[in-house]
Amino acid sequence: MRRERDASGSAYLVAMLALVLLTGVALVAVLSAQTEMSVGANERTLQSLFYGAQSGLASAAVRALAGGDYAAGELRIVDREREWRRLDVEWSPVHPVLISPCDLCDVQEASGYGGAAFRWVVFAVTTRARASGVGTLWAGEKVLSTLIEVQPWPAPTLDALPAGDAEAVRRIEL
Repeated sequence: MRRERDASGSAYLVAMLALVLLTGVALVAVLSAQTEMSVGANERTLQSLFYGAQSGLASAAVRALAGGDYAAGELRIVDREREWRRLDVEWSPVHPVLISPCDLCDVQEASGYGGAAFRWVVFAVTTRARASGVGTLWAGEKVLSTLIEVQPWPAPTLDALPAGDAEAVRRIEL
């Protein structure tokens, strides 16, 4: 006569295997969600650094073109919701790179405007910092540069340019 085996422990083994498998799937899902959150936070930081540097370039261009202020500058952007987070934006002096006759000057000479084609270069550096209990923590940095070309534009006075640029302008005029 044949004896049947006892199968009561196999259901327990299958249930434990399924539980381990589901635990593994849940763990992968949690780790994946954490990674996505981290990537999203880094992307948000990079975007804020980029836009901060862009605002620095725009501020430098507006100050130079509208107000004749070619000096370096800085600004601080504080997050209203999270005051411990801030962007520090600094920009270089607006340096002349090339002053040349412009294509539109012939058209403008009839009106007596005159001028030349001016090309300036400016750099902006944005640093993101967080205030913490132990001081300020550096969280990222972005550097942008741009070339500004305006024509026709009246020549700036040499004393309005940043220190040392007056001699540079004399050398680069065509």
